Amino acid sequence: MTPKFNTGDLVTLNRGDYLDIKKGTIGIVIDPITEWKRMMLVHINGEPWSFPEHEFVHTRNYKEKKCR
Repeated sequence: MTPKFNTGDLVTLNRGDYLDIKKGTIGIVIDPITEWKRMMLVHINGEPWSFPEHEFVHTRNYKEKKCR
């Protein structure tokens, strides 16, 4: 399995399902997924958090939908 992200990548959360972390939050990948590890470690607001890879996109590709 090829990881979508590498260590040091700037990523943006594209889901709003978390209580303390909102959609659009930016983090840095500390430890990407591997063939033995299904969750990646992301540094957000001074803390490491584990997430599934599909919940993030590269920050350069993030497009927030505006409500009218």
